[in-house]
Amino acid sequence: MGQPSDPANRPSRTTTVVKPFRVNWPDTSLLQQVLRAPLPSRERPASPLALPDNATACLLTDHTANPAPLGLLGFGMTTLLLGLHHAGFFPLDAMLLAMGIFCGGLGQILVGVMEWNRNNCFGATAFTSYGLFWLSLVALILLPATGLITASSPFAMGFYLSIWGLFSAVLFLASFRLSRALQLVFGSLMLLFFLLAAADFSGNASLERIAGYEGICCGLSALYAGLGQMLNEVFCASLVPLGLYREPFSRRR
Repeated sequence: MGQPSDPANRPSRTTTVVKPFRVNWPDTSLLQQVLRAPLPSRERPASPLALPDNATACLLTDHTANPAPLGLLGFGMTTLLLGLHHAGFFPLDAMLLAMGIFCGGLGQILVGVMEWNRNNCFGATAFTSYGLFWLSLVALILLPATGLITASSPFAMGFYLSIWGLFSAVLFLASFRLSRALQLVFGSLMLLFFLLAAADFSGNASLERIAGYEGICCGLSALYAGLGQMLNEVFCASLVPLGLYREPFSRRR
C-alpha cells in the first residue's frame, strides 16, 4: 500500500520553498510562465521558472517517517483476525469489532493522511479507502443492533463485497509498479473479496470457510510487507526481500 523504497539508496526528500514577493499589476509574467509551461513528465522534467530578483529560495529537508508499515500492520492484523473468524476458529465478538474500528479503520485513515502529506497518491488512496471500509463494515454490524435500521441481506452484502473486490483489482494492477510483496497483498485481497461475495450470493458455508483461510494468507502477506519495510529501514539494508520494482534501464532518469 505505500511504495517501498530501498533504504540504502533513498535520498532525503527536499522541497524548494520560495519566499513571498510582490508582483506589480499588470506584471503577470510569472503567472503566464506557469500557465504556459508544459506538464512535467518522466522524459521532460519541469523547467525552473524565471523568478524576480527580489525572490529568494531555500531548501527544506523532509525527515518524516514512512507511515506505510503502520498501515500495512493495522490492515494485516485485522484481516488475519477476520479470516480466522470466517474459517470458524471463533465467533464474531467485541475483539474483532474493536480491531476493525481502531487498527483497521482509524489507524489506516491516519496513515492515508500521512501518505497524502508525503505526496503518495497510491498510499493515500489505498489506506484511506480500506480504513473507511473497516468502519463501514463495523457500522453494518452494529447499526441493526440499535433497531433503527434493518440488517443487510446476504444478496446486498454480496454486491457490497463485489464492489470492494473491483476496487482492489485496480489497486492490484497499480501494485505491479511497486513491489512483489504488495502484488501478493492486493492480489490475495481481491480474491478474498470475491470469495466472500460468492459465499453471500450462494449461501455456501464451505465457500465462506475457504474465504476465511484465504483471508488468513492475505493478512499474513500484509504483515510480511509491513514488517519487512520497517526492518529494512531500521537496519538500512535489504534484510527482508520485498521484490521492489525496478524500471528498465532505458526509462531511468
